[in-house]
Amino acid sequence: MSKYKITTYCFILLVLVFTLTACSQDPVFNLYEGKTLDIAVVGEPPEVKEDQVTFTEISFDEMTPEELTFYDAVFIRENNLSKAAEDQFADVYSVSTIPFYFIGTDNFVPFTEKGLEYDTTSEWTAGVSYAVGVLISHEDDTLKHWGFGLHNDINNDEHIKEMYSRIFMSIDELNTAQNTNDNPTNEVTIEKELNKDNTEADLEDNNETNEKVDTSINETIEEEEASTSVKEKYIRQLGYTKKEAEELEATDSSTYALKKVENDRWELWDNLLNEIYGVLEEQLSAEEMVELREEQRNWITYRDDRALEASLKYKGGTQEHLEYVAVLANLTEERCYELVTNYMK
Repeated sequence: MSKYKITTYCFILLVLVFTLTACSQDPVFNLYEGKTLDIAVVGEPPEVKEDQVTFTEISFDEMTPEELTFYDAVFIRENNLSKAAEDQFADVYSVSTIPFYFIGTDNFVPFTEKGLEYDTTSEWTAGVSYAVGVLISHEDDTLKHWGFGLHNDINNDEHIKEMYSRIFMSIDELNTAQNTNDNPTNEVTIEKELNKDNTEADLEDNNETNEKVDTSINETIEEEEASTSVKEKYIRQLGYTKKEAEELEATDSSTYALKKVENDRWELWDNLLNEIYGVLEEQLSAEEMVELREEQRNWITYRDDRALEASLKYKGGTQEHLEYVAVLANLTEERCYELVTNYMK
């Protein structure tokens, strides 16, 4: 064999070895590096890489508002999900000021809604979230929820630990947001700045004042135009979301695949509903928002009752959860259109 052929074979072998080595390297995951977290766990505490996260094992009997004030979040592990879906705990989740994370499932509905049972079709399979977190917003009584999947849909210890790191980051973000809302410092600072601006304005001459009046008029016109465009924007967004929802397709004809489509469709409309509600909080007066909040609470009760009534036709069967979520999605879509059409300016 010639030296040229030997050199060529060696080069190809080196390239193959380098390629296989590069492909087999584990990805570098980001760890949670925030503040200390104290998390209650119903079940066995998980193994994680973060030292600043401490777990305390609790029972279902200890899941009371008084006991949970000492923690940043609650984890409910896989072998306790059936118990966690019992009706008496739905009220616990609805009044909690800290998030609950259900590990090993992508479906939070059996836990937050009464009259539904947890079944194995909600357990993890590739392509869906491995854990789901929920927290009721006590400002508008809407349910916030987040899904956490596994890297490349591969279920191993390393990827589960990485998922927990992302959950810790979400808890820290919720804590930061809560502290910001509870801290009046921002309001004081804004008030000082407004007072400062007013004082400086009093010292300006009449010409500058007239210029400011003209500017104010222009700004008012621009705000009215922007307000009008906001409604047009969300009318278009309704169409985009409807098209996106209609394009969702099940991977097969199984109940699980169909349920995932309905879950995804509900999530699309629920996210848009929360966004629309946030815009209305900026547009409507305080009196109008009081009326809308009451109407929204009544609508949530109506939505849940309708979904439960529809699902009971299939009680105990695999279609029960599918029907429940499908009705939630349909009613949430209708509510989005109603809020934009009747309330948005």
